[in-house]
Amino acid sequence: MPTLALKYLRLILFTILFIPAFIGHSTHLVGGEIYYEKLGGDLYKVSLIVYRDCYNGIPELDATVNISIYEGTKLITVIRPALLTKTKLPSDIYDSCFSVPSGVCVERGYYEYIVALPQNRIGYTLTWQRCCRNGSIKNIPNPGDWGSTITTDVPTRDSFPTNSAPVFNKRPPIAICLGSDFKFDNSATDIDGDSLVYELCDVLHGGGTSQSNPTGPSGPVPATPTAPAYMTVPWNPGYSATNPIDGKPNFSIDPVTGLFTGTPILLGQYVFGICVKEYRDGKFVGVTRREYQVNIKACFSQTVAAIFAPTKCNGLDLTFKNDSRKSTSYLWDFGDPSVNNDTSRADIGKYVYPDSGTYKIRLIANPGSGCADTVFETINIYHGVEADIQTIPDKCETNPVFDFFAAGKYQSYTNMKWTFGGATPDTSNEVNPKNITYPDTGRYLVTLSYEHKGCRSSVSKYATVFPNLIPDFYIRNNSGCTPLQVQLEGRSQAWTDVHTIWKVDNETYTDSIKRFTFTEPGEYVISHQAFTKSGCRDTLPPQFKVINVFSGPTAGFDISETEVSIFDPTVSIIDKSYNRKNCILYLGDEDVTANCNATHKFTKPGKYKVSQIVKNDNGCTDTASSTVEVTNEFAFFIPSTFTPNNDGLNEIYKPILIGVKEIEFTIYDRWGTIVFQTSELHKGWNGKKKNDLDDAPVGTYVYKIRAKDFLNEFHFYSDNVYLVR
Repeated sequence: MPTLALKYLRLILFTILFIPAFIGHSTHLVGGEIYYEKLGGDLYKVSLIVYRDCYNGIPELDATVNISIYEGTKLITVIRPALLTKTKLPSDIYDSCFSVPSGVCVERGYYEYIVALPQNRIGYTLTWQRCCRNGSIKNIPNPGDWGSTITTDVPTRDSFPTNSAPVFNKRPPIAICLGSDFKFDNSATDIDGDSLVYELCDVLHGGGTSQSNPTGPSGPVPATPTAPAYMTVPWNPGYSATNPIDGKPNFSIDPVTGLFTGTPILLGQYVFGICVKEYRDGKFVGVTRREYQVNIKACFSQTVAAIFAPTKCNGLDLTFKNDSRKSTSYLWDFGDPSVNNDTSRADIGKYVYPDSGTYKIRLIANPGSGCADTVFETINIYHGVEADIQTIPDKCETNPVFDFFAAGKYQSYTNMKWTFGGATPDTSNEVNPKNITYPDTGRYLVTLSYEHKGCRSSVSKYATVFPNLIPDFYIRNNSGCTPLQVQLEGRSQAWTDVHTIWKVDNETYTDSIKRFTFTEPGEYVISHQAFTKSGCRDTLPPQFKVINVFSGPTAGFDISETEVSIFDPTVSIIDKSYNRKNCILYLGDEDVTANCNATHKFTKPGKYKVSQIVKNDNGCTDTASSTVEVTNEFAFFIPSTFTPNNDGLNEIYKPILIGVKEIEFTIYDRWGTIVFQTSELHKGWNGKKKNDLDDAPVGTYVYKIRAKDFLNEFHFYSDNVYLVR
């Protein structure tokens, strides 16, 4: 086990990417990288990532940045993407032994812009520049005077029609411990599938400290970053692009995997660059750069091994909870002296012991590392107990006697106690007590408890004594005339579902409610039987009942016509019924007759339901119905002359109307005076004046008629009539 000093006072190499961002002597930037992605046609998405020290650095991330686009050394344009997102990086230093010291904060800013880059012969260069670097950087001279250039090249589409830059898979670490075996996956992904080669490389200078023109090429924030080629930042003696950090072994990067490794041996701040070279079919495509600053710091180991052991009563198949902190690998030894392979490297410890007893468990957190920690735990193991009762069958009140059987997990030395909730006897210490009798129907709580060596378990279940099945059934309409509709209703009672068997005319049915229609007269025997499948299981003997079905009459008639005109609305009804004694005929217009052979004249158009009801000596009845439709038709006639001269001919002047239910009939003289008016359908003018005493003079008169038919439609007529005597 490491000493307390080693455990809590380990040193950490701490990395902070640091680049300036404020017009003045800014010290806030931690690093950066730039990418491009081919979208289609001439469009590219340009992405810039800037890492900022959010604990000591000033100022905030720029709201917009300046990115120059060059064709060779010719400036094409300057794009100014806005800050899209900023997030604080999690406090992870990619080292399982150590934690990040306090006072460390790194913020990631992301900028994005869509730009059109037409096809050309030489491609494009994308460049962002800022000044200045942190003044305490150890591996370059006068670090506060040097700025930073983050750049990448877009190859010509003549050589590579479609290409996007590789993108680093992981954010940079924010801490590395002094003396730690540091490993960081600095690999990238290329969506085009190109081959990637990794190497440590120089960092580039850009911008400057000039305050007279802060946005000029030598100012902290160049408004137009300069054209390539770019000046490299010089190294202090003993340092280089491939040896940027004091380490033993030295820091290096695997050219194939991108794994960045090394062990720092001195405290301090260091800046370095990583280049990813891209190849397609053996041809060089371009370079993607990442630049950042690291701090070598002292930090503390927080690896602690801890076990949460199960209780002694969990049986022989045990799972141990791992409560260790700041560790990623483990070695368990489960302390079984009977074998040599009682070890595991899983996160969670699981082991099946051969027998009960006392065992000493060991767990090593981060085994083989400088921050390994070990814990021991001594445990007592006993066979577990788990009380259970075999399924308790239900009983009927006529035989409320039970046998109970223990189940679950127990040993021969396990103490058992039964309580039966009101039976005789009411307790027992036997494994399988028998002949336990209850006094009445009901549900009784049965409890079984196990105990040995301080291990306890109990379970409760119900024993139920059910009342016996009570048979009952009911038949609706147990006698009547054909067709007789009968409903069979099972009404037997029990605490559980009651099942029914009906037998009717040699047919079997199982519905609790069943409906039948008997069409033939006779006596029918109904058999009813009830039974239960659960609770008090019982099957009762069949019960019987007789259904009497009497023959009935049959109603029927023919109609000479089912559709007639109001001009000829008479129909004949011919009786076709049989097996009857009495007959009544309803003619649909409130006319009723006991003569089922009848002739009937309808007086109005419409639809009339003609019904025949017959009855026989059994009191059985039957009904037949049919519909007669009297169609509405309209006819009008009135003469143009009439002679009221008491010769018995043509004495009354009136219209002849068919299909009319209302009328207004008016006669005017030549001066417009009404001489006659009526609303009676069959009344006419007798040639008298309105006083009905004096004869109207010979001459020309005018009639007007408004007639309303049975469809409530109006008909209007007007003309001259000549009175002659």
